[in-house]
Parts: sequence; structure tokens; C-alpha cells
Amino acid sequence: MRKFLAAFLMVFGILFGAIAGEFTVTTVPLTDETGHEFRFAMYAYGTFTINWGDGNIDTISRADPDDFQIYSHEYQSDGTYNIVFSGVATGHYGSGYRPSIDFGRNERVFIGDGAPSNSSTSIAGSLTPLLVASVSGSLGSVFPMIGATTPYFIYTFRGCRNLTDISPTLFSGVTKMTSSQFWGTFSGCSSLTSIPHDLFHDLTGVVPSHVFHLTFSGCSSVTSIPEDLFSTVRGSGASAFSDTFSGTGITAIPENLFATMSGGANGMFSFTFRNTPITSIPENLFSHITGHSSAVNMFEQTFDGCRNLTSIPAGLFQSITTTSSALFTSTFSNSGITSIPETLFSTIYPNASTTSVFNNTFNGCNGLTSIPENLFQNVQYPTAAMFSNTFYGCSGLSGTLPAGLFRNVSGSVTGTNVFNGTFSGCSGLTGYIPQNFFGNLSLGDYDVSQVMSNVFLGTGLYTACPCGTHQYITGFESAWSGKVSCAV
Repeated sequence: MRKFLAAFLMVFGILFGAIAGEFTVTTVPLTDETGHEFRFAMYAYGTFTINWGDGNIDTISRADPDDFQIYSHEYQSDGTYNIVFSGVATGHYGSGYRPSIDFGRNERVFIGDGAPSNSSTSIAGSLTPLLVASVSGSLGSVFPMIGATTPYFIYTFRGCRNLTDISPTLFSGVTKMTSSQFWGTFSGCSSLTSIPHDLFHDLTGVVPSHVFHLTFSGCSSVTSIPEDLFSTVRGSGASAFSDTFSGTGITAIPENLFATMSGGANGMFSFTFRNTPITSIPENLFSHITGHSSAVNMFEQTFDGCRNLTSIPAGLFQSITTTSSALFTSTFSNSGITSIPETLFSTIYPNASTTSVFNNTFNGCNGLTSIPENLFQNVQYPTAAMFSNTFYGCSGLSGTLPAGLFRNVSGSVTGTNVFNGTFSGCSGLTGYIPQNFFGNLSLGDYDVSQVMSNVFLGTGLYTACPCGTHQYITGFESAWSGKVSCAV
């Protein structure tokens, strides 16, 4: 019914002129301590009415979307005010990344047609994000789609740390997505406690790049995610869900959160759940993600810093049929995992041109106690940074190295840093380096220092072979920090 109404209103608006909408921002109680001036900024153009809630009403007429302007109102008395915004935009800045309206602590400036970028010329401190307590109604009705041009809500409420409630109809009527559309919309809203399940349910189509980048990042009071939050959109887009929930308070991830997504894209799930207190991962979370040869960094730091996460489901990546470079860069780094399923990467087959696939994957996992011997059974090609820092700083690893961990690696090295720092800082490792530990690896045109620098630095591995064994010479010893390989 809601989608039918949205479609009806769109057609009606096209035939008979735009229909004015409205939304309301409720302030925190204003006092001398908070200040009495409320400020916001706008890029969209059209005619808008602002009822400030104290008897004062202003009309804003804007004709130039390049004119980024700040509007303000000074209240004369303490109190809580409902500010009603009404009207309808007649145009959006259609070729760049500019917010239709902005209440947040916007520390970015929007220049040219590029994505939001750091700049010394920002409007940080010019707005009043701490005065926003809640928002109701529909921003989508005031800033609707205009033909093929979509509104942007980039950082609209960024840093509104007292915002506790948002309306489920906030983006109603916005049916088309565009790149970076909800970039950081609620980032840093640390008092927001819940996300309406139908917040994005008027959206349809394939997710474009960065569309939900940082959308709820830093919303530390949000403890759950609605399972159907993204159920009306599909496909894959570069960095579409990067940092979306990083730094939130979520403890669980719905199994069907990405059920309508498919394929794979560059950075699609990078940093998505970074630094959250999740305790588990649903095994079917990525069940429709098959990968793509260009999907580099797709799972970069996805679960980085999840210290309450102690295990990984064995089938988490079983749907991946195409391996791309840097696919698992820092995926579980600094998490609390204590074990790794032996079949975690059983469908991963790096080819001769994929690099950095397991770069820093488990870096800093100091609760990890062992490594399955068959974890990398499908890895054959020694390409650049393939295992660079993979287990760096895993101080909880104990016992000896699994003899067959890299047994299928063979041929000449095709890039640098293949094993640089792989086990560096794994102070609990003991024993000697197994014979042929690095498979049938040959250095080719590279020096050993370029291939496995500091690979065993800071480990407890032997520097001399024990009785009953003799040193096995490999030609790699100069990069082993004095550690030795032994044979019986």
C-alpha cells in the first residue's frame, strides 16, 4: 500500500504540479546552556516555509542549488520547540554530492562533482546538531525525486548526538537510489536507539556505490538491526555497505540482512560491522554473494575490532566462487576469535593474478590458539602480499606450526611481501619450522628480504635444532630472525 501511494503521489505531482510535504524537527529543551539559536543549511532549491514553533514563520525561496546557505533563528525563551518544514523542492544539485538539507556537524565540504572529501574549508561548528532531539514526517515529501534527479541526505544528521527518534516515513516517496545518497546520514547519532524496519522500503533497484556508506556509523545506542531493512533493494555496488554499522551497539546480525544482494563489488562489505559488540555471525549472511574478479577489498575489515566475537561459522564464505585481490584484507583483525574453521576458505581459489588475498586477515587476534593445517589448501600461486601479516600479533597461538599450512604453494614468486610478517609477534609459537613449510616456493627474481621479511620475528620458534634432528637448509634463513627449519 505504501509503495502504491508513493507511486500515485509521484504521478499526480508530475501531472498536476508538485505536492507540498512537511516534516518536523523537535528540539531539545533550549536553555542558556544549550543556546537559543537553531541553524541548518540547504542545497536544494524551491520555496519552503519554516514554522519555528514560537509564532514566527519564515519563507525561503531558493533558485540556485550551488548556493549552499545557512539559515538560523534565535528563540527568545527557554523551551522545547517543534520546527515544521513545509514546501517542496523544485530542483536538486543533480551532478554532485550535496545534501538537500543539513542539520549535522558537517565536517566535509562538497566541491565539484566528487564524493565528500576532507577539506579545511568546512562548515563545522556553523550548525547546531546538538539541538536536534527527534525528526518526524517525511523529508522525502519536501525533497522528492524530480524526474531522474534524486535528493541527497549526505551527513544530514551527522553528529546529532541528542537525536533519539526518527520517523519510519522519513524517506517515503524516494524510490530511486544514487551513489552516496545516504552517506553518513545518521553517523555519530549516539543517542539514537532504534532503526525503523521500513525506513528505506520505498527504495528499489540495484544498490549503487557508497549508497549506505557510514549511514549509522557511531550510533552506539542502536543495539539491533531490522532484518528487512534492505529487503527492497538488490544486487551489488562498490562500498555500498562500507562502514554502515561500524561503531554501533549491535550484538547480533540478522541472517537475512543481505538476502537480496548478489554478486560482489569493490569494498562492498568493508568495515561494515567494525568495532561492534557482536557475539556471532550468521552462517548464511553472505549466502548470495558469489564474488567478482574486480571485487577487491570486498571484506576488508568487515569484522575488525569485534572483540566479543569468538567464532566464525564454517560456511560463511561458501558461496564465493570468484576470488579477487585483497578479498580478506583484515577481515577479522583485532577480533576476539579463538579458532578458525578448517573449511572457512575451502571455495577460495586465488589465481596467478590475484594478490593480497589474506593480507592481515587475522592480524591482532590474540585470542586465537591454533591454525587449521588445511586452511589455505587451495592457494597455489605466491603472488604479492598473499600472506602479508596474516597472523601478525596473534600472541595466543601456541604449540608448533602446522606443517602443511602452505604445502600447495609452488613456483616462482611474482611480487613482493608474500610472507612478510606472517607470524610476527606470535610469541607463543614454539618448536622448529617444518621441512618444506613454504611448499615448493622459489624466489625467482626477488631477494628473500623482499618476500618474507620478519616472517618469524618475535616468535618462540627454535634458533637451533633439537637432538635427533638436523637443520634443513632452504635458502630463506636470512629472513627468519635466527629461527631454523629442522628435519629428522
